Amino acid sequence: MNSKRSKKIFLFSLFISFCSILFFLSLGRNVEFETQGLYSWVANLIGYGLLLFQFILHFPLLVLIDYLVRKKSSKSEENNTVLWIYLTIAFIINIIVILAATTESRDNLKNDSEWQSAEKYEWQEGISCPKNYPVIVLNGNFSINITHSGDPYYKIENKIYDLNWSIDEPTSVSEFDKKRVMPDSLHVLWYSIIEKTYYQLDTPLNKQKITTLFRNGFSSKNSSGIFDNTFDYIIAGLAPGGDVAVWTRSNWGHSAEVGFYKAQKMDSLKIPEFSRTECQEKLKRAISGNDLKWSKILNSKKDSIPYGIWRDKYRQKFNWKFQCNLESKLEDSDIKIKLFNGEEFILINDELSEKEISPKAVPSEIKLIHLYQKKTKRSWADLDENDVYKAFKTLSAENKNTPIIIECNLNNQGEIESVNAKNKSKTIQLKLIED
Repeated sequence: MNSKRSKKIFLFSLFISFCSILFFLSLGRNVEFETQGLYSWVANLIGYGLLLFQFILHFPLLVLIDYLVRKKSSKSEENNTVLWIYLTIAFIINIIVILAATTESRDNLKNDSEWQSAEKYEWQEGISCPKNYPVIVLNGNFSINITHSGDPYYKIENKIYDLNWSIDEPTSVSEFDKKRVMPDSLHVLWYSIIEKTYYQLDTPLNKQKITTLFRNGFSSKNSSGIFDNTFDYIIAGLAPGGDVAVWTRSNWGHSAEVGFYKAQKMDSLKIPEFSRTECQEKLKRAISGNDLKWSKILNSKKDSIPYGIWRDKYRQKFNWKFQCNLESKLEDSDIKIKLFNGEEFILINDELSEKEISPKAVPSEIKLIHLYQKKTKRSWADLDENDVYKAFKTLSAENKNTPIIIECNLNNQGEIESVNAKNKSKTIQLKLIED
């Protein structure tokens, strides 16, 4: 083989290395070779070395192939065609190997790119349960498909939860607040103490609805005036029978339901023994530390549990709006309306009334805050559950979509004196629960 031919084959060998390195660089600046247990810099050094010095392997192979081809044919065109075919096959093999060796890194890079463009907000996980129906969470988390390589791991804390329905009890999430993408799904395994039953839920969430709620936010008021606000928590409410509600919630008195789900009842033998043991130890510590409260809870009869009310009764919607009747203007006022399904909203300043009727759950509590003689004054009205539901059904008996007005009557000092439910033809005074 003459030197000119050898030089040409050598250049072909270098060209394979050059094209392979160029392809690797085109994948992105942060793409790396998988470590396989090595330090990342070592894995990258080995990867670069193999790409760069592979011509040492290709050169003798090309010399041999060129020799065999020239023995069969003296046509230089055919000889060159074989070299180009070899180069193409070698480059394709290099592409396959590079892609296989950088799969994890490229997936992370793609995920980081999606994370950069996704909407992100500061939020925490929370767990709640109906009053007197505490639960023990064994494990769980709000799963996020789009994460960042620098994100800390978040999960629902394994402990006893006994706060009221929709009242947030934040879990341990991180040492610092950080903006995150909205969750895609919810996983939670828990023990219902009264039922002595394990439940498990794995479900996708309405990510679009959650994102929209955080994006749109709501108006809040502080000493500086009215400002745009958004939610702080995403809460899962765990009810008897495996009913699960999910809300977005704010420290500023706003809560909106984003989904309702049914968990699967679990055979206790399918729960790992160490989890069952840990669960019972948590319960024993709680009982010993709060005898009166837990004695009442544990003596509750299972057959008296009102299964289904959190799904069917509390989430039943009527067409209504809230209206305040004021004897005089209130200074710096707002009024919070809580609903039985765990939602709540606030009306700010002199309006203190909704402009339009809309379908929503039945109200359970009204709380008015305003300034009176330069001091903050608060007034509450807790509605009797049976009475208010009876009133709503009476007023909408002829037509389920009958417009209803909840009328809150205030005196000139801004105290709630009475609450009525009415339609065009009938007014019912609602019973208030006294402290």
